[in-house]
Amino acid sequence: MSYTMGHTLPLVAILSFLGAFVWTFLEYCFHRFLLHLDTKNYWILFSVSIGSVLLEGELTGYVIYDTTHYYLHQPHS
Repeated sequence: MSYTMGHTLPLVAILSFLGAFVWTFLEYCFHRFLLHLDTKNYWILFSVSIGSVLLEGELTGYVIYDTTHYYLHQPHS
């Protein structure tokens, strides 16, 4: 979404600030309620961190695959 795509400048500004607020709130909730668990069993935190690393690797691999796929199907001059 962009001002150059026909959206009004106030709408772009409002949605940008709203997106920053939502992201900050979600990151705070994740940090507050998941990373500061009052427990003696840290396997939960360990499994969450391993899961996030695996997800990040999958997403990175997909982006590399998709970029390569797009490049290979474009006409070369």
